[in-house]
Amino acid sequence: MVRKWKNPATCERCGKTFLTRRTPEGTATRYCSRRCANLTNNTGERNPRWRGGRSGDAFGYEWVALPEDQRDRRGLLKGKYQREHVFVAERELGERLEGSIHGDVVHHINTDKKDNRPGNLAVCSGTLHRAIHFEMSRRWQQEHFPKGAPVPAKILDLRGWKAQDARYIVDEMLRRR
Repeated sequence: MVRKWKNPATCERCGKTFLTRRTPEGTATRYCSRRCANLTNNTGERNPRWRGGRSGDAFGYEWVALPEDQRDRRGLLKGKYQREHVFVAERELGERLEGSIHGDVVHHINTDKKDNRPGNLAVCSGTLHRAIHFEMSRRWQQEHFPKGAPVPAKILDLRGWKAQDARYIVDEMLRRR
C-alpha cells in the first residue's frame, strides 16, 4: 500500500512546514520528525525517568541542573549540569570558582562524595588538594601498616586480580597482619 503525504502541517516544536498524512485515528501528525517529538514529549518533568534535575556519574558524584542564566561556563555535563558539591560551594561563598586544574577545587572532608553539606566541603587550590590526599594516604598507611609490625612469611600473590577488586585486596592485607 502506498501512503500519500499530502497534507501540509507545521511542526509544533520547531515551526518547520512539512507534509503529513492522517494517522489511523484520523488526526494529523504534530511533529516533523521523531527527534522533535522526543524533545517535546520526553524532556524534563515529562520524562518517566526524571529525577528532579539530578544525575549521577560513574565516579560517585551527584550532578544538578543549573538555572538557564548560569549555563554560560565550561565544564558542564551536557551543557547544563554541574557537580553538586561545586554548586553548593559557589552558593555558600557567593562567587564562582575558577575550576581549572590549578584553580579552585572542592574537597569532601569526610571523603563521602554524596555528602554535599556545606560543613563537609572545603575549597582549596588543586596543589593543596593533592597534598591533602597524599597526607591522608600517608596517615592511613601509618595507622594500618605500622613499621616494625610482624610480616607474614608467605608472599601475597595478586596476579590476576583487577583494579576494581582493590577493596578486597586491602581487606586481605589487613587480615594477614
